[in-house]
Order: sequence, then C-alpha cells, then structure tokens
Amino acid sequence: MIKIKDKLFEPYEIWQEENQFSVGIPKVDKKDNEFLYQPSYFTKFENVILHLTKLKMLKTESVYTLKEYIDLYNNIKEELITKIKL
Repeated sequence: MIKIKDKLFEPYEIWQEENQFSVGIPKVDKKDNEFLYQPSYFTKFENVILHLTKLKMLKTESVYTLKEYIDLYNNIKEELITKIKL
C-alpha cells in the first residue's frame, strides 16, 4: 500500500491499494493499527483530486452565489492540480 500525505489536503490522506484509492482521516485503534476514518473510495486519481477539492471547500463555511461557488471550486481544484503537477 502507498500512503500520500501532503499539507495541501491535511488532515486527509490518500491510500493507494491494488486497484483503488482511499481518502480519509488517519486514526489509530487500541491495538495500534492505523486506519482511515470515514474513508471514500475511488478507482481514478482524478476523482480523488475532485473529492479533496470538495472537502477543502467544506472548511470555508460561508454563503456563496452560484458563480462564487464555481469560482472557488475551480480555484481550489487548480491549486491542487498545479501544486501536484498533474
């Protein structure tokens, strides 16, 4: 398994297994096993980026017009794509 951690999308991590990506918040159980809390699953990395964009937007807690929302979404997505260089 591959784990991807980055300040761009903290506190979330991306875990890649054989044929899927998981996105969630890493936690450790009582037996010291690491797991993703409330994971979301994806087969394409592009969908992982779109999901992280949405999660990042949820942190803003504001009211937007539709245009403002779309602009914010596109800006966050571009920031992730540019810094990751997809």
